[in-house]
Amino acid sequence: MATCQFLRDCRRAYHLKKTAEHKKRVLQCKQVAAQCSDHVISTDIIRDRSARKQISHNHLHSFVQKHSVAGVKRVYIKDPLGKLCNAYAIRVQTSDNKQQLSQSLVDAVFSLDNNGNIPHPRYGTHLRAQAESDMIQLAG
Repeated sequence: MATCQFLRDCRRAYHLKKTAEHKKRVLQCKQVAAQCSDHVISTDIIRDRSARKQISHNHLHSFVQKHSVAGVKRVYIKDPLGKLCNAYAIRVQTSDNKQQLSQSLVDAVFSLDNNGNIPHPRYGTHLRAQAESDMIQLAG
C-alpha cells in the first residue's frame, strides 16, 4: 500500500514539474511573439511622413521601454540595426556586435527623449533596400 502511494506521489510531482516547465516555455514564446509583433519595421520608418520621423521615434521609444536591450537584440538583425544607429548619429564599426549596437541604440533613444525625433532621418531611406528584402522574404 505504501509503495503504491509513493509511486502515485512521484508521478503527481513529476507531472506538476513538467506542467510548470511547459507553462514557462509557453510564456517565453508569448514574450518573443509580442516583441516581434511590436517592433518598428523598416517599411514603417520609410513610410513615416512626419517631421524628422517623429512617429517612428516614438514607436521605437515605446518598444525600447517595454523590451529593453534584449528585445532590440532579438528582433533586429545586424545590418538594419546598424542603419538605425546611423540615423541616431551613433558611430558604427563593422567589428561591433549586435549587443553593442543594441545598447548604443537604446542609450541614444532614451537620451533623445526630449527632442522626440530621429536626428538624421535621411538614413531612413537607406533602410529601403532592407525593407524590400524583408517583403521578398515574407512573400516567399
